[in-house]
Amino acid sequence: MYIDRTGRTLARRYRKDAKTVISRIRYLVVALCLLLAALRPAWASDAAAFDAQVDEAQAGYRAALFYARTGNPALAGIELRQAQAVWDEIGAKYGTNPPKAYAKDRKFAADLKEITARIAKGADLLDDERGKAARRELAPVRGLVYGLRERAGRKGYSECVTDLNRHMDVLFKWRRDAPDFSQPGVADAVMQAALKYRDILRRCRALAPEYYRKAADFARIYDGADISISSMPAAVERKDSLGVVNILRELRSFDRILYFKLG
Repeated sequence: MYIDRTGRTLARRYRKDAKTVISRIRYLVVALCLLLAALRPAWASDAAAFDAQVDEAQAGYRAALFYARTGNPALAGIELRQAQAVWDEIGAKYGTNPPKAYAKDRKFAADLKEITARIAKGADLLDDERGKAARRELAPVRGLVYGLRERAGRKGYSECVTDLNRHMDVLFKWRRDAPDFSQPGVADAVMQAALKYRDILRRCRALAPEYYRKAADFARIYDGADISISSMPAAVERKDSLGVVNILRELRSFDRILYFKLG
């Protein structure tokens, strides 16, 4: 009898202790969840702050490319030095301490270092009025930024514009060599490429930040590009090779100005 009472007592004590342990575990789990929930906005805010600084730097980068392309290295150099100051700040702040969204990217530090090095060298080349060489040096920067955001799952409006410009390169082969609609599959290929460009264009417009939407040229550029590419299906149906060439000539202008002004 004594043994039975002792066993029951121990069992009750065990159950009580187990409940206490479980209660403490639940408390710790809840506390951990609350901590993670509190940190998550900070992580998101950190990534958003990084992205905003990159966008600021890239605005100067785009302006520099535009001025260098139009033969004005002095203005290009001013714009790029401003971009360089922002990139240097980004490198100092995030080079060894990337935002949470970018923390698993093994190429983050190396790519950031390459970007800042290319910006610095490009600025030096512009100071020497070597515009073409500067453009060659700076050209990979856009792709490096795209890669950073793509790997982090942070692609946004700027990356959409990059996708648009890249697809323009696919279309533009029919500007250099007019499509031969007598060949099987050519009409379908041109039509599909044109419709894809229009889809990307409209997606970019929908993603555009408010400050771009308020720009004086926003509607003119997007409307013009949309009207231009939307005229392509009729030209393809008519098998009008020259019409396709003329559309692409016009579209290329919209495509470039969209990047430089609204990219």
